[in-house]
Amino acid sequence: MQFICAVAMSTFGGTALVSPILPVIQDALNVETESIGWVVAAFSLPGIIFIPLTGILSDRYGRRAVMTPLLFLYGIAGGLTFLAPNFETLLVLRFLSGIGASSLGSLTIVLVGDMFEKKDRAAALGYRIALGQTASGVLPILAGFIAIFGWQYPFLLYFLAVPLGFVALSLLEKQTERRSVTDKAYLGNVWRAIANPRTATLLTIAPTLMIVNQGITVTFIPLFMSAALDASAATIGIILSARVVTSIIGATQLGRLTNTFSAESLVIASIIGLVLSVASVPFVSSIWVMLIPSLAIGLTTGVAFPAFQSLLVQETPDHARAAVISTNGVNNRLGQVLGPVLGGVLFGIGGFDLVFFAAGGFLVVMVLFLYVSLRLNPLAA
Repeated sequence: MQFICAVAMSTFGGTALVSPILPVIQDALNVETESIGWVVAAFSLPGIIFIPLTGILSDRYGRRAVMTPLLFLYGIAGGLTFLAPNFETLLVLRFLSGIGASSLGSLTIVLVGDMFEKKDRAAALGYRIALGQTASGVLPILAGFIAIFGWQYPFLLYFLAVPLGFVALSLLEKQTERRSVTDKAYLGNVWRAIANPRTATLLTIAPTLMIVNQGITVTFIPLFMSAALDASAATIGIILSARVVTSIIGATQLGRLTNTFSAESLVIASIIGLVLSVASVPFVSSIWVMLIPSLAIGLTTGVAFPAFQSLLVQETPDHARAAVISTNGVNNRLGQVLGPVLGGVLFGIGGFDLVFFAAGGFLVVMVLFLYVSLRLNPLAA
């Protein structure tokens, strides 16, 4: 569990380190506002290709054979971004580190599914999110202050993932034989699991949350604070990190919450809260008032992510777990890529107001869809 949480904390830094320094990178490399989101999107894009591949390989050849090289690539390519001389090179290195990070988050969920059951599983997923969010809270502050010396320096923190590669080599069990089921039968099992109507519905939640999280929280809230509220990189890092407090509270209490409320209800209620949080941002006129939507975003996402993941793991058969969770990872990455890009398009059309109001409207539509679909396809007894 300690290893799972350490990897989660490391991979959460994929965007947490970059978010508060986006305005600094923009100024240093002379990047247009409509294009700066590609710093986030380039990191997320390779997951669309590599997550399903590594998920299949993990089911067939074991977790260690996949996680170890990914950790090394993530740490080394991410750290070498320090040397990027221009925007194009930065994007290439972000893409390479994104390949390394592609399946690490999904595979930590798979390991939780392998190790825990029922209520313990929900609690474990909550603690995984909580510690990952702790990294998301500490790293933006650290990156904001380190960026005082130059935009490149925060990227050196990615090298911390390299020691985890050695831990994976010694800690995870080596699978000496390929699983006996044939490739055709395995793929058939995966397809049946994904085609299940309830599972298919659950797989829409990750891109929904990530489009808003990456397109709004990570990308355009920092830009809004810089342009509209004249906030420094350090102040942006503090405001963004404030949400981690409530996110940790929500995530660590998931085990208790699921004793009273269903995970479905928690997901839907959290997204409704996220609607109100995002739509309120354009009305903020003071930098410290931004703490209110920031704390609300932290609480809602802190509950929504592990509650949804618990539902998905519960719905997924053991023999296809990595492939289905990896499919969710692909959807997650699609949301990460689309969020900043769509945000840039909306900004070009109607500025910050359109970005935040459109995100709120999108979430309302998804709440209605999830409510109807999950009730039409209830969990089997």
